[in-house]
Amino acid sequence: MITITKILVTDYKEILGSSIVRHLNRQGFTVCGACDIDQAKSSIEVAEKAGQPFGLVISDISRQNRNEVSFIYWLHTHHPAVSVLAISGFGNADLLDALIRPGRDYFRKKPILPMEIVEAIISIEQTRLGQLEQVVIMQDPNERLLLKCLSAEEHFELHKTKEA
Repeated sequence: MITITKILVTDYKEILGSSIVRHLNRQGFTVCGACDIDQAKSSIEVAEKAGQPFGLVISDISRQNRNEVSFIYWLHTHHPAVSVLAISGFGNADLLDALIRPGRDYFRKKPILPMEIVEAIISIEQTRLGQLEQVVIMQDPNERLLLKCLSAEEHFELHKTKEA
C-alpha cells in the first residue's frame, strides 16, 4: 500500500524532471514541479498550510546546482516528515551519506528508468511502514491505549511463537 500520493519534483523543466512528472502522473500520483528552489520551498509551505503536504520530494542533484543540496537540508530542518528521493550522476559518497536520512530518504544513481522511481517510492514506503512507531488509539474518551506497531518481520515472529 502506497501512502505517498503527493510528490514534488524539483528542476522539472529539465528532461529528467519533466519525464518523471509525466510518468508519475500516469501512475496515479499527484505530482507538482518546481523550476527553482524558491518555488519548491513556496510550494511545500503552501501545501502544508492547506493541510495537503507533500509526502516526497524528488531532487536531481547535479554538480552545477548546489542549491539542491541546501534545499534538502532546509527540507530536513523545516519539514522532516517529507521524504527525499535524491537522484544524481556524480559520485560524492560523503555528501550523499550526509544528505540521506536512513529510514526516511533514498538515493538512486543516474541513469534511472521511470519504473525504478516507482520502485524507490515503494521502498521508501516499506521502510517507513516497517519502522517501530507509537500509535495512540482512543477506546473511550477518558482512556487511551498505547499500542506499539511492529515491523512485518516482528509481527510474523510474534505470531510464530504464539505470544500474540
